[in-house]
Amino acid sequence: MNATRILVAQHSAITTLFEELAHERGRARARAVSRLAEELIAHMSAEESVFYPAARRVLEDEAPLGGAGRDAHLAMRMQLRRVLQATIGQPLFETSISGLRELFDRHVEEEETALFPRAEAALGHAALEVLGAAVLASRPPIWIVTTEGRELVQSADGWSLRGGVSLPTLG
Repeated sequence: MNATRILVAQHSAITTLFEELAHERGRARARAVSRLAEELIAHMSAEESVFYPAARRVLEDEAPLGGAGRDAHLAMRMQLRRVLQATIGQPLFETSISGLRELFDRHVEEEETALFPRAEAALGHAALEVLGAAVLASRPPIWIVTTEGRELVQSADGWSLRGGVSLPTLG
């Protein structure tokens, strides 16, 4: 499958998760935040480890990302950390999730209108197919954002995420 189509599908899935999150409450909202974090981290990881390096190689004279791609991902990571540290339902959480959505929407707009069309033209169909397989293979088999059990605490103020992101250990 074509790499840019996969990344656009991931953008769409993450956008849907933001929309679902807006309608959830309590423990269901905490789980929605977990799913959002998992998908966002996996998406950024695939772009950084597979797609961006390939785009840089074929568009090197045009500086396809410069620092913009890295800066956008860094900003999203920092904002995601704020989301995961906030208490769901509190103003700080709402502000943090809104900020993350805004950063993500800008990220999508930049990639889908500027970077992806240029990369598609430069890479060609066969290379995009190979990159697509690499993007899919780059996703760890299990992402676990710990918001379950003792890591999810209900307080008088609402649900509080006390978690981080873990990768499975191999071996």
